[in-house]
Amino acid sequence: MQTDTIAAVSTPPGSGGIGIVRLSGPLALPILGKLFSRPAESLAANTLTHGNISHGGRIIDEVLVGVMRAPHSYTREDVAEINCHGGRLAVTQTLRAVLEHGARHAEPGEFTKRAFLNGRLNLSQAEAVIDIINAKTSAALSAAQSQLSGTFARTLEAVSAELINMLARLEVSIDYPEYDEAEVNLRVVSRTAAQLAAQLRKLAETFEAGRYLRDGVQTVILGRPNVGKSSLLNHLLQADRAIVTDIPGTTRDLLSESVNVGGVPLVLTDTAGYRQTDDPIEAIGVQRGLERLPVSQLVLLMLDASRELTPDDHELIAQVRGKTTVVLANKADLTPAHDPAALEAACAGLSHGGVIRMSLTSGLGTDILQDRLASLFRLGEIDTDDGAVITNIRHEQALRKAVSALDSAVNACESALPEDIVSIELTSAANAIGEITGATISEDILDKIFSEFCLGK
Repeated sequence: MQTDTIAAVSTPPGSGGIGIVRLSGPLALPILGKLFSRPAESLAANTLTHGNISHGGRIIDEVLVGVMRAPHSYTREDVAEINCHGGRLAVTQTLRAVLEHGARHAEPGEFTKRAFLNGRLNLSQAEAVIDIINAKTSAALSAAQSQLSGTFARTLEAVSAELINMLARLEVSIDYPEYDEAEVNLRVVSRTAAQLAAQLRKLAETFEAGRYLRDGVQTVILGRPNVGKSSLLNHLLQADRAIVTDIPGTTRDLLSESVNVGGVPLVLTDTAGYRQTDDPIEAIGVQRGLERLPVSQLVLLMLDASRELTPDDHELIAQVRGKTTVVLANKADLTPAHDPAALEAACAGLSHGGVIRMSLTSGLGTDILQDRLASLFRLGEIDTDDGAVITNIRHEQALRKAVSALDSAVNACESALPEDIVSIELTSAANAIGEITGATISEDILDKIFSEFCLGK
């Protein structure tokens, strides 16, 4: 347990229905008792109690107070939550009064860090908290909730138990060779290590899809002026977010928004229309659009189905080759100025599943785009209920490290190397798993993980 008491505002800044000031630590209830209109020791746990918060001889706010006594709280410490009216001033003055009575301001993520340090959560569960807060789709939320529930942790605990059993078996064999058959022992260890490596490898391979669930697919919309890029953005957002006019070059800068399309979370960036221009401001916008290409995971390349391809179109087609691209031939409801087959030929090998002929005016092809994205990223095939989705790059790297160590252990067994060599590799695998659960983690990495949390969580 920590010896100091921390406090922070646990609700977003600004005006709202309520603002919550949270305290955790040994002085949480004594501090509350000095400010609240009722004695803290008389307050029932896990129940909201009405009263006033006063400081300096005056009432700050009329509040509802909740008390959770250790160890039955989020941090396994005494916790008090003061529910103020949501105005900035009432919340700020309540927090200031709490700090003046002996609490210190919590660091980002410190409440969850205490939950981890006090054994309430393991590290992978603690990291799931921030994923729940930042979830962009129901699938991402489901994956984070599964991780928070401990499904992922239980899988790792089972692997760790197997590793401990193998290490114990090897230790007995090394210390008492006269009571053990080394060849039989190594065969058992090799078989088990190979099974664990396959299990962890399969888990690690979910990371790419899991990363899309967590962070969204970085998507850039490219095309010449007036092909419908901003209209596409507005259509996908179901809102008039981008200005749409018949005047070429309306979009001058990048415009980014997040949206869920057919279960695929996209971080969409609308760009200035690509063309050669003497306008220095428009030219900067065009260049910024191209600079988004290297960091984008998906390109929506829009062409005008009613017009012949221009040199600018061909230049864009060349620019995006090698990227995951979906080509959209917009304005397909108009009379085409060329054979559609020629458009397909120009984009051969570029667009996954071929060119989508669409019309943002009539809605033609928009359902095909959703299906194309769903099949391209296969997020619908992920069963987030069984916890088998890795959304954190730190977890993926640790799993890969464990797999590599287990593969080395198998090779050592098959090469009949000394058992202490096999033991070293199994220990490395166990340490890698411990980096995920928090059993073997440095203080610096721990601080970095929780620094990414918001204040008050």
